[in-house]
Parts: sequence; structure tokens; C-alpha cells
Amino acid sequence: MWLQHLTIKTFRNYKEAKIDFNPKLNIFLGQNAQGKPIF
Repeated sequence: MWLQHLTIKTFRNYKEAKIDFNPKLNIFLGQNAQGKPIF
């Protein structure tokens, strides 16, 4: 299964987010304790 898009509303530290994924490479950057590993 390949994800193309992801929409998040009121989940953990995220109030709202819309993400379009690249089929080759995706990198999540952010400060500590921002919820990056949940993806």
C-alpha cells in the first residue's frame, strides 16, 4: 500500500495538517516531542 495524501485533524500535537507524499522519498523534520514517530 502506498500513501499519496494524508489529512489530520486534532490528533496529538497536530491541530490540522495536510500532507502530499512523494513516491520516492519523504523526510519528517521537527523539534523533539512533536510526534514525528507516529508516522
